[in-house]
Amino acid sequence: MAKINENSKKNNEGLNVEEFEEHFDEEAMKELEKQIEKNSTKGGKELMKSDIDQDMMAMQDTYFVTPWGKISHVEISNLLKMARKSWSASEETYCQAHLDIHEFIGTEVETDSHSREYSGTYGKLIFYSVGKLIEEEFDLVLTTRYNEKGAKLPPTKKSVKIGPDLEVDATASGWYHAIHKESKRKYAIQVYIDYGGEFCVSSHCDSTLGKASDFINMVEKWFTEKGPLKGSVVNAELDFLEIDVNYGMDDIVLDEKITNSLQLNVFGFLKNMESLKTLGLSTSRGVLLAGPPGTGKTSFCRAVLNNKDESTAFYVTSDDVSTVGTITEIYKHARSFAPSIVIIEDIDTLGGLDRRIGSNPLLGELLNALDGAEDNTGVITVATSNHVNHLDEALRNRPGRFDAIIEVGLPDKDALSALMLNVATSHNIKINFNVGKVAAKLNGLTGAWVKELLTHSALIALDEGAAIDKLVISEKIISVALEDVLSRANIASEPPTHSATIGATNKSPKASAGGFELYG
Repeated sequence: MAKINENSKKNNEGLNVEEFEEHFDEEAMKELEKQIEKNSTKGGKELMKSDIDQDMMAMQDTYFVTPWGKISHVEISNLLKMARKSWSASEETYCQAHLDIHEFIGTEVETDSHSREYSGTYGKLIFYSVGKLIEEEFDLVLTTRYNEKGAKLPPTKKSVKIGPDLEVDATASGWYHAIHKESKRKYAIQVYIDYGGEFCVSSHCDSTLGKASDFINMVEKWFTEKGPLKGSVVNAELDFLEIDVNYGMDDIVLDEKITNSLQLNVFGFLKNMESLKTLGLSTSRGVLLAGPPGTGKTSFCRAVLNNKDESTAFYVTSDDVSTVGTITEIYKHARSFAPSIVIIEDIDTLGGLDRRIGSNPLLGELLNALDGAEDNTGVITVATSNHVNHLDEALRNRPGRFDAIIEVGLPDKDALSALMLNVATSHNIKINFNVGKVAAKLNGLTGAWVKELLTHSALIALDEGAAIDKLVISEKIISVALEDVLSRANIASEPPTHSATIGATNKSPKASAGGFELYG
């Protein structure tokens, strides 16, 4: 056994903080660990315990001077044992698990070990991926869990969501002993949740055949190539989102020029990504949709999410991102799952604000994620902004971050008419009024107000006793609803006058049919 540092033999002489590191000689402790490992591989459990007890006896009179008074070495040792028991496993559990590892991998071989930690939903999905990888590519020899006495028990399971409406159980605490079908390498794998809530995967194998990290690399590869996130729509926390595959570009009423530009820069880019790569051109794209609220920007994003083919989509809002690091993680996943789409709603509130107007700690992270040290190959970013002129110039005037800025302005009379008919048809509402005349009175308003007009009209008709399967909006009903909606729209269009309004003028933001006017 390793010799204890001479300082440890001081009796009744308190060791101060400066003597702490000297007291625990690092090389001696490493040698002690090697001896313990060597003895345990040979099954010398009692010898190991005896050696440790002898060293503890030699140090039992040593104490430390602390801010809380003198504490003996034995008391500190007991405290550490209690901490180990509450945080992870008891000594009996630890010993039995490692004895079983050596029995499985080989008592005469030197083992290699590697662990990784994962957080939140990502960690849950990694646990699920561990089980699926072993199921597909390994022969399972043992799956178990150890109690405090080292006895084997069934693994603990945890529910994991692998789709919007699909949950399965995955091992959250336990061991796998498995043999890779192709390479015949043996791995002992432990999954557990540590005291900090992190999801941990620990791998052990024969060091002469490769690294223990090989298994965890296989898990992460399976996760990105076959895992439940592949081809799904998730938010910033990797929670699955519902999509409506029946909602597409045909359900959006926009100016033809705008529609064609959106089609080319998103769906066209996705379709031709491999050809662009062959030509040596960039396969990352940034598209910024600029325009006032209610003009169809979010509707287009919804259509993208619902018709992305096999791409994985990440939908991000300011509510999802509150701490530095979240945006970086999103783009890390987007690169792993490429081809992928990152949709950022209201980038104005997500760190994009001009530095001359206000500061946001997320701006630098956002700029770096869009075009920084990491290559965004195969990643398309679609962002929306209500006030593009308030965005930092490094965002709005920097191809490579946003290559295409598409102005989604207010709809003209024809677009308003088409939108009215589109909404009515999709909700089984029969129109019995002059659509063109009503559309003319809505000039200068957004598509959102058109939807509100029909909703308000339907509410009036239902309140008057109309049957839901025979809902008809008459001239009388549309006139009443139109007067109310125009009144509300006029109130809403007046800019606030308080001092907190950034760049506000006394002008109304109403605009002509050809476009829109932002606050100064």
